[in-house]
Amino acid sequence: MKYLHQYALKSQLRVVIRTVLICLQTVSFAAVSAQSDVLQLEESLVEFVSSAPLESISASTRSSEGVLDPSSGQFAIKIVMSSFEGFNNALQRIHFLENYIEIRQHPEAIFIGSLVEEINYDKEAYGADQMLHAKGRLQIHGMTKTVMIPIQVVNREDGLHFNGDFSIELKDYDIHIPKIVDQKIAKNIEIKLSGVFIRSNKS
Repeated sequence: MKYLHQYALKSQLRVVIRTVLICLQTVSFAAVSAQSDVLQLEESLVEFVSSAPLESISASTRSSEGVLDPSSGQFAIKIVMSSFEGFNNALQRIHFLENYIEIRQHPEAIFIGSLVEEINYDKEAYGADQMLHAKGRLQIHGMTKTVMIPIQVVNREDGLHFNGDFSIELKDYDIHIPKIVDQKIAKNIEIKLSGVFIRSNKS
């Protein structure tokens, strides 16, 4: 009975923690979006590549949404998984969405975090490369992991341009590959992202 009681308490605790994390993500996105000087993501491109022994698969999307608070460096980015196009054939895309991502349960990927270093917004820095790091919690397939992404940022008149690349392990996001195709899908997926943050109140 004692062990059953302890197990019940642990289960309740996990539910509470999960609920708090969801609330924190929602509040963070809303708080950043509400600010008048917020930067909005435009012209984004997210690409992923799976390089396996028997096959290479790539896909991309330009349908990301995002915001950045230039004063604090906080950001939030959302990607609708159904917007990915490419792949080697139509059936491969269906398998990606329905069997691996399970899009009906997990339609979006979300990245919420902040820049580790400060961005130089001075006019003297226009056009100069700045090497920064974006640290945050990346949610894919219902699983959330902390990631650190090195990014190159260029502050220009039309907005804040950025690009970066990193990799993820499928097992970290509870994505399982059947043995019959494990030589066609890589365990580590390379991801590239780029875009421009512009002021939402830009006239």
